[in-house]
Amino acid sequence: MELSHTLHAILADTTCIVGIGNYLRSDDAVGLEIVDELKDCARSERVSVINAEDVMESFLGDIRGTGARNVIIIDAVSSVSEPGNVVFGRLEDFDELIGGYSTHKLALKLACQTLADAGQRVYLLGIGIMTNEIGVGLSANVRRTADTLAGILAHIIKSSHKEYVYVQ
Repeated sequence: MELSHTLHAILADTTCIVGIGNYLRSDDAVGLEIVDELKDCARSERVSVINAEDVMESFLGDIRGTGARNVIIIDAVSSVSEPGNVVFGRLEDFDELIGGYSTHKLALKLACQTLADAGQRVYLLGIGIMTNEIGVGLSANVRRTADTLAGILAHIIKSSHKEYVYVQ
């Protein structure tokens, strides 16, 4: 299934979108940049947005408190693929990715377990990065992906999610 269709299905239910990262570590800020773009359009009863920066564990109570069935964590991942490439799926299915490549390993493992124990489904929307060295601003490929994902998510959040079924 195409990523936008999958996101549309998830966001049709109550969802908390969480960006994690560090603004001072170049591409590591990609999750933060995306949620910052979404804050203006996330005035929806079913979608909330949290910028957790690099202390996600401090926001677990807030995330649980949204009552959302789904949690989408947007994070930078150091992977073998090209910068700007996207990985998406249930966070629990990315144990290897989290353990070896995520820039926020312990926070993600803790979050997944804590939120799953609270009955929430946790997804990772990871964006491959070029660098997480000290510096401000995203690299070109990561910026393009961030802008595209922010646009897709904003469009889905703003849509009504009403579907009409015609029976003949």
